[in-house]
Amino acid sequence: AITAGQEALDKMTKVSLRDALVSQIESNDAIAATCPILQEVDLSGSLLDSWERIAELTTQLPFLTQLLLNRNRFSLLTAPFALNVPALRSLVLNDTLVTWDQIEFLKGGLANLEELHLCFNEIATIPVDGFVTGFDKLKLLNLEENSLTDWRDVLKFATLPSLERLLLNSNDLSQISFDDVENPFASLEALHLSNNCITEFSSVDALNVLHRL
Repeated sequence: AITAGQEALDKMTKVSLRDALVSQIESNDAIAATCPILQEVDLSGSLLDSWERIAELTTQLPFLTQLLLNRNRFSLLTAPFALNVPALRSLVLNDTLVTWDQIEFLKGGLANLEELHLCFNEIATIPVDGFVTGFDKLKLLNLEENSLTDWRDVLKFATLPSLERLLLNSNDLSQISFDDVENPFASLEALHLSNNCITEFSSVDALNVLHRL
């Protein structure tokens, strides 16, 4: 489809450049002029190494709702950085080694996000004081295939008001407890915990506080 011609590009809403080794983004509005209504972009397996490069893309795509950046390696952020993609609903960052502190730096531009996928990133902790905030519309959080061991890190998501699905398969969690958390995960309808280290029935019994499961 990319080579189809200008008329077809004008009407394109989805594009996949998976494993195309893209390393640069045109920053002179060339993408906006060529593909003005793109909604879904897959740049998995590219050579984009900074969030500034991603911002050069997202600022040109006001209708972007889904962005896949799997298997990219980004320079570490040291301060908040807004991607400014108000239409974005789904961000997929599997196998990028992005940790939660990097998500905290990015969240200012992700206020309308509904799905966040962070699988295979070796995430071991959620380094936030108190509870995670700023994701009021998030419905699905996918943290499968990471290295979480402490349920207290999971509880940092307990007050997200819209969270319906939490995927935690293939971590190293061994115990579940909701002590001292009032009405945790009020909207949660699905919790995936396969391939963890939970062996005690008391942990299973603790899930009874999640009334919508």
